[in-house]
This record gives sequence, C-alpha cells and structure tokens, in this order.
Amino acid sequence: MKKTSLLYSLIFLINYTYGQTNMFPSSGSVGIGTTSPTSALHIYGPQSFPSVITNTGIFNIHSSSGVQLTFGAQSSYPYTSWVQTKDYTNAGNYYPLALNPMGGNIGIGTTNPDAGAKLHVAGGVLASAAFSSTSGSSGGIDYHGGGLRIFSMGAS
Repeated sequence: MKKTSLLYSLIFLINYTYGQTNMFPSSGSVGIGTTSPTSALHIYGPQSFPSVITNTGIFNIHSSSGVQLTFGAQSSYPYTSWVQTKDYTNAGNYYPLALNPMGGNIGIGTTNPDAGAKLHVAGGVLASAAFSSTSGSSGGIDYHGGGLRIFSMGAS
C-alpha cells in the first residue's frame, strides 16, 4: 500500500511540476501546444521559415522511408503558411509533393474547381519560367488577343 501511495504521489508531483499544454477537453477537440483548442485538432507552435537542413515546422509527418512532410507558418511579412517535403535527417534533400495523385481536380482560390481542368486557379498566375511536358515539348504562357494563352513550342 505504501508503494502505491508513493507512486501516485510521484505521478501527481510530476504532472503538477511540469504541467502540460496538450488538452483533451470534453468538447472532443484536441489541443497540442494550446490549452484552448478552437477546432477538432488545434496545433500551436512557433513561427518558422522553411528549411531542408533543420526541423523548423510546427507539425511534421514522417514516413518509414525517411520522407518528412513539414507544415509551418511565418510570423513576419508576408505571413506565409507553408508545406515542405524533405529528408527527415536534414541532409538538405527535398522531394516532390503530389496533390490528388489518384485523380481529381485542384482548385486554388476556389472551392469548386472546373471539372474540365486538372488545375483551376481563380485569380492571377505568375510564372517565373517556361513549362515543359512529359511528351518532350516545351512552351510558355502569355497574354494574347485579350486572353491567357498556353502554347507549345514543339518537341525539344
């Protein structure tokens, strides 16, 4: 009985001394790093800038293959939230990020992407390089005749 009382006292002391910021309130919401979650899962962490050589994110998903998906947010202008794939060992490697790899459309600035387009952007697009395709052709995007034109320059 003495050992059990001592164990409970020790557990209480550790929890009281170190406290915790992970909350599981009766509302069903879960807070990590916050004592007042405002959604079903609320993760709070420090601001950071993306990096492939250090762990700077607020939230990481790490696979057994060594690929890590990191989410973060900057607290200074331009206040960007970001997602970065990288090697979990911080070796400086980064990897492709696939959205809807099994199919479906992607909308940026819209909640209802056009069914005829794999990518629907509502708003302006700024491209800093020409594009190429898997068929070996390359091309570009320009403003032509009052509209946006995506063109091919043939096989490269």
